Amino acid sequence: MGTNNQAYVSTALEVYKRETHEIVGRFLSHQLSFQDCIADLHTALARLLPSLKPVQFDAVRVILLANNDAVMNEEARRSATKKASNDRVF
Repeated sequence: MGTNNQAYVSTALEVYKRETHEIVGRFLSHQLSFQDCIADLHTALARLLPSLKPVQFDAVRVILLANNDAVMNEEARRSATKKASNDRVF
């Protein structure tokens, strides 16, 4: 039974990783707003957490931080582009 549960948790973690990669990709390609991206990432995490063992929290943290970096870097780039565009108008 323990092996099956471990396999399920590993599978759940892989599904979460793929799902969040797809969410971030949609944000980067302007298919999702920042707010919708964050909401979708939170929803994916909420689905994952009940199936995790404490030993796997570090693996989730790595995925969370990578997603955060990608989303925040893109949001900073968009803000800079918007600011530069607004500065040219005036």
